[in-house]
Amino acid sequence: MELNAPNSTTELGEFDAAISLKNMSDLYGASVRIEFDPSKLEVIDANETEEGIQLNPGSMLNGILVKNEADNVNGVISFAVAQLGDVQGVEGNGVLATVRFKAKEGSEGTTELRPLASNIQLLNSENADLEFQTQPASISIAKGQTVSGQVGVPSYQGLASDKLDGFTVRLLSGQQVVGSAATGSNGNYTMSVPASGDYLLTVNKDGYLRAGKQIAINGDQAQLPNMTLLVGDFTQDGAIDIVDITHIAKQFEKSVAAANGVYDVNKDQKIDMADIVPVAKHFGKVAWDRIDQ
Repeated sequence: MELNAPNSTTELGEFDAAISLKNMSDLYGASVRIEFDPSKLEVIDANETEEGIQLNPGSMLNGILVKNEADNVNGVISFAVAQLGDVQGVEGNGVLATVRFKAKEGSEGTTELRPLASNIQLLNSENADLEFQTQPASISIAKGQTVSGQVGVPSYQGLASDKLDGFTVRLLSGQQVVGSAATGSNGNYTMSVPASGDYLLTVNKDGYLRAGKQIAINGDQAQLPNMTLLVGDFTQDGAIDIVDITHIAKQFEKSVAAANGVYDVNKDQKIDMADIVPVAKHFGKVAWDRIDQ
């Protein structure tokens, strides 16, 4: 069993660790447990709609998910999955699950992800044990540079300047998240990032068109460019189209609740024409990564 993770990250950086199995023969069920240092790392929930903290299940075994949880207090990950029915087990290589970690502030140093061999079971379709070996993954966490920025919306949206919380800001190097933060009520954020390099700055929030910008950070830079997001992408497909307009139109003059709160775009506790107009104004807009499509 291998834990495929990057060798390094920075404070507040995110990274994925894949729980991988190789050279399997008739793998029918798997139960794994992994330890991590909760003073340095925390697991990011892969499914916020479910209670607890989950991993992202892989495709190697996909019959019945028995256990899927991460304990950020004690630093333990538990995952168990099996085939379903009178079928053969899986052959070859694959990924059981992927864990997304975030390095905590002040976590500079080296840390390990440690599979607990005594708590790992790999069984074939005859319910017999399969042999396996484990190896910990070592990750170096570097102290990052503190940078800040601000996320805003167009004034015609009518959203008060103290209601700009909850935008997720990430800085990526390739596919690896090297810094992340959530905006406060005024739209400001601060994160720790590598001291220099070329990166992709992205901003996301439910109901908004995702935004992105290629940036360069040098050793003396502390302020990132401001980002403006457009409301109306309720389907989160990267385009504000007639489907989105239809969604908000169906909520017109309905009472605001948790289920439809995303359509109250100016957060005044009612869904009226003042919410419809900004979305209609954004009709036809697409996300930064769909402009050339």
